[in-house]
Amino acid sequence: MSLLSSLVQNFTSVSHYDDVIDKPLSFSIKVFLAYSLIFATLATIIISNRLVPATYDFVDKISKELAAYYPAELEITIRDGEVSTNVKEPYFILTPQMAGAPWATTTANTSSPLLATTTMGQFRYLLVVDTNITDGQTPYKDAMLTLSKNSLLVKSAPEDTAKVIKLPADTVINKTEIDKFANKSSDWIGLRVFVPLLIGLVFLGLAILMPILNLLYVAGPALVIFLLAIYFKIDLLPKQVYQIALHASIVVSTVYWIINYFMFDISFLPMLNALCITLFGLVIVQHLKIAQNK
Repeated sequence: MSLLSSLVQNFTSVSHYDDVIDKPLSFSIKVFLAYSLIFATLATIIISNRLVPATYDFVDKISKELAAYYPAELEITIRDGEVSTNVKEPYFILTPQMAGAPWATTTANTSSPLLATTTMGQFRYLLVVDTNITDGQTPYKDAMLTLSKNSLLVKSAPEDTAKVIKLPADTVINKTEIDKFANKSSDWIGLRVFVPLLIGLVFLGLAILMPILNLLYVAGPALVIFLLAIYFKIDLLPKQVYQIALHASIVVSTVYWIINYFMFDISFLPMLNALCITLFGLVIVQHLKIAQNK
């Protein structure tokens, strides 16, 4: 009996379990792992079909909102490593939280939990432009970034000493360039980073983590089935009962997932899956009892 044949017969024939209990436990585990791999592949495709567009839209929205936060009047020109601007200095840009940006605050106009716990959440100013600074130290304690005459000063906390980052030799930063960068970066980050990462994590979770957890999870229903088999005086070994529960879980989990994902949510019944495995296992056990009495 091949693994694929056994997997299909789990859904088509109760008498198939007559042969299953005569097989070694390793055979049932291999069938279960083969099922898990097929299930993980199909489920990843289905889940990704919903999550991937939402993820890409989220990355695209955040990138554009961050770009929109850049002041339209500010143009920074760097020539031979030195900064000049077209605005009165010092020029202050508040952090999104302090400025009350909708995507950075809660309905109470306070820092969102996500941004409040980041480095940015500790500062009042996201950027201060002051080309009068030339010594590599910023007097602006509440500024995360300070653009001086010849360097970018970065602080991870208000009380920390600023780290000095050298500037490129020649570049121009303005609203137009920031918008172009946001459009390119949202495509690159969304399609090349977050989407593959999301798909990979979903598949690995379904193909590796879930089978391991399910092999342990099935032990509960198997114990109940074993005790009831003793009560009904059905001669089965613990190994055989675990095999029955394992094969029953393949059928039950498939039906459970189809109903939960495509029809209506039944995840609010956490013990339903275990109960159904137990009941289906008892049906199989009764079938085996009848077969033993023939």
